[in-house]
Amino acid sequence: STGSVILTLGALPDVGSAILFSWGTAVSYFNRSALVPSAPRLKASLPDGGLTPSTLALTWGSGQAASDNGLGQITGDASGTVNYVTGAIDLALPTLPSGGEEIAVAYQFGDPNLERFDYPVRDGNGSITLALAQTNLTPGMVQLRFNAFYEEVQSDTELVIEKNDPIITLHDDGNGKLLNTEGTELGTVNYVAGTVNFVPDGQSGVPQTRYEWRTIGTSLDAEGNTVARQRWTLVEIYYVQAPYLFPTDDSGWVEVQYRSNNASTGGTATLTLAALTLDLTPRIGEAILAGSVRFTLGGSTYVDKQGLLYRAIDPATGAGEQAGTLDYANGVASVTVWTPGQANSAALVSLVTSMVAQSVDEVTFRTPGAPLAPGSLYLSASTVDGRRIETTANGDGTISNADMSGLVDYQTGISTVRFGRLITAAGHEGEPWYDAEQVDANGKIWRPLSVVADTIRFNCVVYSYLPLDADLIGLDPVRLPSDGRVPFLRKGNIAVVHSTQRSAFAMGVVAGQSLNVGRERLAHLHLEDKDGKQLAQPLYTTDLDAGIVTLANPLDLTGYAEPLYAVHRIEDMSLVTDVDISGRLTLARPLSHAYQAADTLVSSALIIGDLWARYANLFDQKVWTNKWEDYLIGDPCTAQYNDTDFPILVTNRACLQERWMIQFTSATNFILVGEHVGQIAVGDVNSDFAPTNPNNGQPYFVLDHRGWGAGWATGNLLRFNTIAANYPLWFIRTVLQSVAALDSDQFEVQLRGNVNR
Repeated sequence: STGSVILTLGALPDVGSAILFSWGTAVSYFNRSALVPSAPRLKASLPDGGLTPSTLALTWGSGQAASDNGLGQITGDASGTVNYVTGAIDLALPTLPSGGEEIAVAYQFGDPNLERFDYPVRDGNGSITLALAQTNLTPGMVQLRFNAFYEEVQSDTELVIEKNDPIITLHDDGNGKLLNTEGTELGTVNYVAGTVNFVPDGQSGVPQTRYEWRTIGTSLDAEGNTVARQRWTLVEIYYVQAPYLFPTDDSGWVEVQYRSNNASTGGTATLTLAALTLDLTPRIGEAILAGSVRFTLGGSTYVDKQGLLYRAIDPATGAGEQAGTLDYANGVASVTVWTPGQANSAALVSLVTSMVAQSVDEVTFRTPGAPLAPGSLYLSASTVDGRRIETTANGDGTISNADMSGLVDYQTGISTVRFGRLITAAGHEGEPWYDAEQVDANGKIWRPLSVVADTIRFNCVVYSYLPLDADLIGLDPVRLPSDGRVPFLRKGNIAVVHSTQRSAFAMGVVAGQSLNVGRERLAHLHLEDKDGKQLAQPLYTTDLDAGIVTLANPLDLTGYAEPLYAVHRIEDMSLVTDVDISGRLTLARPLSHAYQAADTLVSSALIIGDLWARYANLFDQKVWTNKWEDYLIGDPCTAQYNDTDFPILVTNRACLQERWMIQFTSATNFILVGEHVGQIAVGDVNSDFAPTNPNNGQPYFVLDHRGWGAGWATGNLLRFNTIAANYPLWFIRTVLQSVAALDSDQFEVQLRGNVNR
């Protein structure tokens, strides 16, 4: 009752350590399980607007039908409403229909007219009269919109919900009256003459909030005095009736949408019952508490989980059938799975709502783990007026932006954040949060900012240190150096010393132009444009020995931007005979190029050995079993392919690592299917078969037609594997736990032959 706590610790805390308390306070939650939800309804829009009243007809099932009564209401075997202007239909059936059932709709419609009147003039009595371009208007089809301005509302508390100047909407009732959304008459319509008259001024509710300082505890100041700690807390949201006025300058406008009794057009549509909509909080403007919803419909119980609806929940596992979605803000549920034929009514079992979201202006928390990576803590929240604020902590642990101030201890993961900002105290003496004792030496005072507690989110990077298992890493971790660095070159390894440079062409290159890059015996050379895009190979030729690149003639540089650059590399490859702890390498042969330290790198080379493409596992099979195996499944074919005299030809350039199947579609024709590439070609036994690899224009393999024997039948298949001239490599990269030293990092891997230029 007093909020006081006496705590006895098991040991003396370390200097600078924090003691965290968690507690609960009363919140504005309401048990709304006694509410009666609206009947599940089909909400849909017809493809046409501007419907003619009394022409809407709906039919479904075994002779069931409904129609409109000319006043926007649907009657018959179903009830609901229709918006003649937009074509929107809201329909409730007496029993739950079958999922996917279709409703046939027939109606008459005409194109609606839309007219805009900029800064219209008022009449002598303050009203506005507009003459429309059409006469003989269709009753129930007139809708009017205009802009207005709120007058300022004075309040003793801060206004935390933004007031947007309103757009006022009026509609006719079919009897010549213009009504607002609350049903108040604000004007008239003369259907025959095509004129409207309305009063553009009125009043509407504006949301206001009330805050109070709430005591949340006490602390001791430097002199040992007890000081109350208070929090600026939102305690109420209420509405103030504020007048709105039509603008008196040229910013005012009025839009009128209507239909005249012109020739109507017949229209049809089909509505599919894929989802039913029901309002769980009718006439209640409160948000739903997530996880509190449980209602019954058609003999099934529905519950919510993170915005989704489930039914048929298994008590043992908590799993269920996903059956729709739920909007927590407006309480509208969309049900996609239900039991047909049951009563079309829902009943709440449990439902909790909140009128006012729990708000705070300060928060203290501890991350799930520690230590944290410096600069990794990200914090976000939403203010009570719906504005999102966010920030990332600095490398020194400070948290500071226009709406937050705080500190995070990266070693312990404890963070304290205040929401608000320092402002000049003068002129704010009348504010509820003003306290003269809180004004600092610079005349500043902290103005609190209320945020919704449930919206505060954070993420961070937590360091985790795991012991190294010798069995997993394949070596004794005791022998690893304390800093974790190990040599990547040892005696007997192969090293590649290389230097890459860029040489530019002069602007305005012409066909046949050459460039000498100033270095000879190049290992590689290619051309790039100013954006780093490589030029296609046919656009130039290279002389690597001389270090000269020549542009093609004729030359088409469409899609490339000058200046052009020649990217060229020299290199030497040698055996490493000695490695010093200082990083000095001793090579078995002298370097053959002159290298500059600024652009020279040393790379290790993995000796792979000889590589060549080949094929293996050739066999025939009578029928395909949908299993890619490297052995015969079932019976072999009567026919065989003679690869002894006519072996399959493969090349290093085009051969792919793949398992192939040639399946006969007749006695002579077949298709080619790869396990990974799918069906890519067709062929026959009377011609050589050479399917093309699109990456290089060369055949994956060549099958000599003379190898086919007789007796192949539909469904027979020939199986074989091709093995590419590749070498299996795994790349494992370890990044030390630290603050990022670079924005980006990259490395290159090159597959090369043993030619040393």
